[in-house]
Amino acid sequence: MKTIIYILVFTIGITNQLFAQDKKEMKKLEKEYGAWTGHKKFFKTTEWAMCKFTIVYKLTTAMTAKDMDKSKQVGAKVKASSGAYGMLAGISDTDLQQITDNVAQKFIERMKTEAGVDISTWSTFKDSKNTEKIKKTQEDRELYSKSQGLAYAVSYDGTPHYNRVIVLVPGGKKIAKELKKNVMEFTLYVDFADMLATAHADVTVTGSSTAGNTKTTYFNWSEGGDQKLYPGVRIVQNLGSESLAELGKNLSSTTIKGHTELGQMFSVGLFHDIVSQKPFVDKIEEVKGEVPTILKNRRNNKIEYAKTFQIYTTPEKYGNAVLDAANKYFDTVIKIYNYGKTQ
Repeated sequence: MKTIIYILVFTIGITNQLFAQDKKEMKKLEKEYGAWTGHKKFFKTTEWAMCKFTIVYKLTTAMTAKDMDKSKQVGAKVKASSGAYGMLAGISDTDLQQITDNVAQKFIERMKTEAGVDISTWSTFKDSKNTEKIKKTQEDRELYSKSQGLAYAVSYDGTPHYNRVIVLVPGGKKIAKELKKNVMEFTLYVDFADMLATAHADVTVTGSSTAGNTKTTYFNWSEGGDQKLYPGVRIVQNLGSESLAELGKNLSSTTIKGHTELGQMFSVGLFHDIVSQKPFVDKIEEVKGEVPTILKNRRNNKIEYAKTFQIYTTPEKYGNAVLDAANKYFDTVIKIYNYGKTQ
């Protein structure tokens, strides 16, 4: 009998230790991804209605840098600015739609097999009586940023696209009540490279000399910039605008969220890049001293040291890389969801 009791106590001890480790890991993930799993009633329904599924593809990407140095001693000031610009080539609107469809279908499949969630797509309920409000939120799919250039939003199964940040799905409570399902929306931002621009400006006093009543101070000055590109398809947090006037464009971000008819929520965001290891580049062409036409504006025209990188790819290579990065994000979403429903 003592042996049985010892074994039972030992087993419970191991179970508690594993649970504590899981809980610690999940709390870390929730913090890293800005996840919200606090509403337990959300997990009582394992059917979701997909009200929005949008992937925003950055077709251009950029980084700029500025530097300034001055010396009061010699009354000199030097400024420098640098810009690295990337352009994606070889992908059509039709290609982006096919890639989006593949990603969405994989998400639906994985949520079913790995999390036990059945997802109804937009076309199966778009004519329901409570979908008018979300239909009216439809916005332009072409996004433009003065600092980042052009991005294009592509939806799966014709779901409405909107850039604005809305806590709950528009009309979502009524849709959820009518369909007896949770409603969900999904937004993914995809970039194709990490740009690095550096600028340097320097004023250095090197010495002085005196002849009679005249003192002469000697100095050197320099300025310049460097631009690099690190290709890699990646899921990013948002559009990444560097312009203070466009910070509102960064409010819409990579996230999956859903809620019940009473507004009880589940959400997972993203605070860091998820980079695919799949190669997708066919070739890269560099043009020094040129700002791409799409990015020529008052902000970028003042850049002194610029370089444009044209990245050529194929639909198959780019699509595989996007799906690879998306699956890495889905890994975490499913892990957080599965943990949340056990609490």
